[in-house]
Parts: sequence; C-alpha cells; structure tokens
Amino acid sequence: MCNYLHPNSKPIPLSGIGYKIVNSLGGPVFNSVLRPYPIGKWIKWNTDANSSMGFCFFLNYEVAVKCHKALKVYGKYYQQSRIVKIEYKQGLGKHAENNIILEKLFCIALCKSFKILPELDK
Repeated sequence: MCNYLHPNSKPIPLSGIGYKIVNSLGGPVFNSVLRPYPIGKWIKWNTDANSSMGFCFFLNYEVAVKCHKALKVYGKYYQQSRIVKIEYKQGLGKHAENNIILEKLFCIALCKSFKILPELDK
C-alpha cells in the first residue's frame, strides 16, 4: 500500500480509530512486510516527522473489508492476513489510492503512529 500522502489528500482528525490489514505472527503479534506490530504498543513511523510519509490504514471498516477481500484473491501473502482495529495519532490525511490493487480505488488514510487495540476484527 502507498505510504505517501497524495497532493489531493484531505485532512483527517489528528487522532482517532481506524482499521489496518496485517498478517499474523501467532499470539498477540502481527506484522507488515517489514516489522512486527505487537498488540497495545505504539508503533511509530521512523522517518522525518515533518515528511508526508506514514502508515496506511482505513478510516472505514467496510472499505477495509472490501480491500481485504480483494487482496486475498490477488496474492498469497494476504491469505493469513486479517483486519485489526487501531488507535492512531498524528493523522496526516486521506485520499483515494489506486496503488493497492490494479484499477481499484480504496480510500486510505495515513498516520505517523498507531497501536493495535485488543478488540480485533469482527
């Protein structure tokens, strides 16, 4: 997923609740392609705080579900993935992203830090 804020992005609240697609490592730890995400611990974007880069997530559960279903069809990496509820801070913005799955648009948001909440997917 794209980790860059697009020029046409719209503002989002600086903090709030969202949803993220992650893979399971087993137990209370999930991961992305690059790093582990333990439940309940803040994960921080590790580049310049003033940059327009951050973690992508979904503000809307239904959009997360649609993207998740499409990703599971599209690639085997996502077969063990799931949707988790997150709390985010330092919200950067939201935009329509077409770089997740070819020719499909999904509204994603970006933030500088998040934590996975104990309440997992439905």
